[in-house]
Amino acid sequence: MRSALKNFDLDVNARIDKQVAIKRPYTAQEKYQHMVAKNPQLDELRKRFNLDFD
Repeated sequence: MRSALKNFDLDVNARIDKQVAIKRPYTAQEKYQHMVAKNPQLDELRKRFNLDFD
């Protein structure tokens, strides 16, 4: 690029941003575990009322 433009004062800096992939819960089990991580009392409620998910 410097030789093509005949400008040797030209500096090129590249910046690479890292993107973190967020794993989204898809199955019922993953969704439940995600909700329990946010609110642990949900597990107690499920046990108290003898509930299950499909």
